[in-house]
Amino acid sequence: MSEDKEIEKLIERKALQTWQKALARRAQAQAPRKEEGPQDVVLKIKSIVEGSRADEIIEKAVRYYGDHAIKVFKRILELHERGEISKLSDYELYEILRSLGMRIPLETKVRIVRHGSEKSFSEALSE
Repeated sequence: MSEDKEIEKLIERKALQTWQKALARRAQAQAPRKEEGPQDVVLKIKSIVEGSRADEIIEKAVRYYGDHAIKVFKRILELHERGEISKLSDYELYEILRSLGMRIPLETKVRIVRHGSEKSFSEALSE
């Protein structure tokens, strides 16, 4: 008989915890969110984008497209918070922006290695 009471108490406790979690989620969804500034959005997007060119892509997107880029970043962050996307690579972010019509010029350097020495493309052509 005491085992039955313990099992009932465990079931009630688990049900109460589940109910409290559901209430907390509902309250969080209904709570007014504080408006994030562009700098906050940029810092958060930098934390989820990986790659050597990520910072350059993000900074240039904000410089060239301003509020439009921030809106795209906010949407990406929403998807990340919901768990629909995880970390992004720099080339994936670049492709997302490009598919939305945001052309971001990236600095490209061509280096040529001959006989163990590295030269720029213009130096190699001049020889």
